[in-house]
Amino acid sequence: MEMAIVQSKIRLTVIQVEQFPALAQSYQVLSVPTTVMTRDFRFSGVIPAPRFASMLTHASIASANQTQR
Repeated sequence: MEMAIVQSKIRLTVIQVEQFPALAQSYQVLSVPTTVMTRDFRFSGVIPAPRFASMLTHASIASANQTQR
């Protein structure tokens, strides 16, 4: 959440899977926590902030490259 505060282009949404099971199913969330960055970048479990930042950067670069095609 801290990164979403620092970088205004990051949109963070927290979904309570117990309250929204259909939404969780549409994103194929099988365990908590699950982070979905893009269709191709997702992971489950807790990871250290530096690794999360690296994954977020990688996902955003890949997404930008796909948009430019």
